[in-house]
Amino acid sequence: MTSAPPSRRWTTPSSRNRLLQWLDQFLWPLWFGGLTFYIGVVVPLGGRVLGSQTQGSVTAEVLPYLNGIGLLANLLPLLVRNPATPRFIAMLLVALQGIVTAQSLWVDQLWRGDGYGEATDFYTAHRILLWTVTGLWCTSLIAHLGRTRASLPQGHDQPPAEDVS
Repeated sequence: MTSAPPSRRWTTPSSRNRLLQWLDQFLWPLWFGGLTFYIGVVVPLGGRVLGSQTQGSVTAEVLPYLNGIGLLANLLPLLVRNPATPRFIAMLLVALQGIVTAQSLWVDQLWRGDGYGEATDFYTAHRILLWTVTGLWCTSLIAHLGRTRASLPQGHDQPPAEDVS
């Protein structure tokens, strides 16, 4: 079997799929780890050291990057042939990430005073955003654990056979 000419090497379906699989394996940990670290370490420390107003400004600048990476990371399993994530779960993750992105924009408008509403609207919108992000985080973790289990060799989860000698 001959390989594709160098100019068409990345245009064959199998090489495109390999590239998408590599991106999938790279972007998900980048997004999930970044989100987890930001929520678990940066926000609490930033709030304590900088105050909640300044930390809110930092978050408003960081969220577009996390949401962009999250959209790509959660969209890739839908583009990869034979993905490890079931199609329904991948679609749910894309939908949740889209909702989180839209809610982030809404909360940002309320935060900056560009939106319609009062301060109580900001806190309500922020609370809804936090619950949606939590749902996305939990769903992503469960999906990834399922992917990891599916990628293990058959019989790997079985206890080793006892030596009867």
